[in-house]
Amino acid sequence: MRATVFAGILLGAGCGFSRTIPGSGSGGDDQLVPDAPDVGPHGPDGCASFSTLVDTCTLVATGGDLALTGALHFDTNDGTLTDAQHNPVAVTAQLVTIDNVIVMTILADNVTLANDTALRVDGPVPFAILARGSITLGTNAVIDASAGGAGARGTCVSGSAVGGDRDGGAAGGGGGGFGALGGSGGRGNSDGTNSTGGAGGAQASVPVGPIGGCPGAKGGNDNHDDGGAGGAGGGAIVLIAEAVIELADTSAVTVGGGGGHGGNQHGLYYGDAGGGGGGAGGSLFVDAPHVHGSGALVANGGGGGQGSGDTKHGNDGKPGTLTTLQAAGGDGGSGETAGGAGGSVVSVVGVAVTGISGGGGGGGGGSVGFIIVHSADVTATLSPSAI
Repeated sequence: MRATVFAGILLGAGCGFSRTIPGSGSGGDDQLVPDAPDVGPHGPDGCASFSTLVDTCTLVATGGDLALTGALHFDTNDGTLTDAQHNPVAVTAQLVTIDNVIVMTILADNVTLANDTALRVDGPVPFAILARGSITLGTNAVIDASAGGAGARGTCVSGSAVGGDRDGGAAGGGGGGFGALGGSGGRGNSDGTNSTGGAGGAQASVPVGPIGGCPGAKGGNDNHDDGGAGGAGGGAIVLIAEAVIELADTSAVTVGGGGGHGGNQHGLYYGDAGGGGGGAGGSLFVDAPHVHGSGALVANGGGGGQGSGDTKHGNDGKPGTLTTLQAAGGDGGSGETAGGAGGSVVSVVGVAVTGISGGGGGGGGGSVGFIIVHSADVTATLSPSAI
């Protein structure tokens, strides 16, 4: 069965969600009965939206509880959910406008991710879950829009700069900036005229709606080898629950940036290409009365890639972590300078590469993204801190 997809915000009958009572209609047919309206100031029927991000009184019926398990993939292009064997999984999905941003949204009464469930979300628009009750992640469960996930941006106006080209040693690309500054790439060719490291991306204003992070920049080229590609920016996720969002041990929701790729080395020539900059984290919006548990909400930056040297490739930087730790830059492959670490709550900026490499320079680290929380009761781990 394909997903049930509704385009735009559809008006329901009256306020809130509805339920089906089997056999209660005329002739024994099922009857769709609206839930009792919430008591509140919204509209003549007394409906009060339970979200500060979207008017939930205008949404259609949710489709009941949703229990997810295993390795799953959700595509925000068409609202389809599939399992590891590419079989469709039934889900109610709807395009919802949140602060002028179109978001593909799963609607349900309660959403549960079983232990070890991995839900990867990709596609051109951000991703959301809106639950009439609770959203629960079991132990090791992950919702993942990191490294080019749903809603990630391919370019940014004040983005990071490509590392300078140099035959004797090209420079590293700048790390993506979003929630803070991206780290600048390192210089290359220490025994000659140094190449110029790419500047890190700029810090952005706090987003009013869900938007993806910025990618890192490509490393510079030498005369034979291409610089490493920059890491992809993180995507954008919105979680809305009327009751509670519960995160068990080692569970996570991530919009982290991707690691920059190491400088390349081809054939018999000496490699002197720069590493790519790490991608910045994206944005994560959370709206619920309670956000509990020891799991993590993360928008960490990715580490920069290592430059290549002699006959060896540079190692890739690590993607944004699922903890408060910084993602490491690529190191140990070519012997050239390591890429810069990605940002986290420990240090929100992407780390700049300050050393000069004999071959290719390392890429700068990507910065953190944004976590925007609408709740007065939060015990989950956040990296970076909430806005």
